[in-house]
Amino acid sequence: MKSSIGRYIQDSNFNIENYSIHPEAEDAYRHHLNLKPEYNSDLLSPAFLENHQYIHPLMVIKKPKSSSKSSQYWFISGWAILSQLSRQGATTLKFIEVGEKVDVDVSSLAWTYVASLETNGFDREKNFKDLKEIFEKLSLDRGVKSLTLGGSSKKVCVSHLKVYSGQSRGVIRRQFNSEPESKSPISDYFKSKRSET
Repeated sequence: MKSSIGRYIQDSNFNIENYSIHPEAEDAYRHHLNLKPEYNSDLLSPAFLENHQYIHPLMVIKKPKSSSKSSQYWFISGWAILSQLSRQGATTLKFIEVGEKVDVDVSSLAWTYVASLETNGFDREKNFKDLKEIFEKLSLDRGVKSLTLGGSSKKVCVSHLKVYSGQSRGVIRRQFNSEPESKSPISDYFKSKRSET
């Protein structure tokens, strides 16, 4: 049996003031805000943020009409790029509105979201080579000049990764110059794709 949990919506008049954190998700949200991010996501391009919304949409619950705050929706997960969209002046936001009849443990969902951000993050001491390959692959496939703001080429160089991560050029270069003992599955995948063409 299939049932709907909500609906996918595109808000073409995006205004961050229409969205606020759900009271039951607030602890998880505050915890996420206090974490030191691995990378500076403010440098991601609008094209990247647009695609990101398809993969990790904001999940919201429509606020009750009796609520005194002016915002229309409470967000419960997927909030990581909300502030970047607002700072970049984005006019469109895609989100999933969870239906009123769906039983959701908001606090558990919010904490699971925070945990997923941490466990899926790149290890900046080991994965710059993989990150560079992923960014270049996405740039070439999508025809965008660069996935980071201010980028001007399809090649992601050490300086892009330095700005994005806050690490020194030396830390990043060492990863490119040393061959790891075990090859990464991501590297193997991209090498196999290159050999097919």
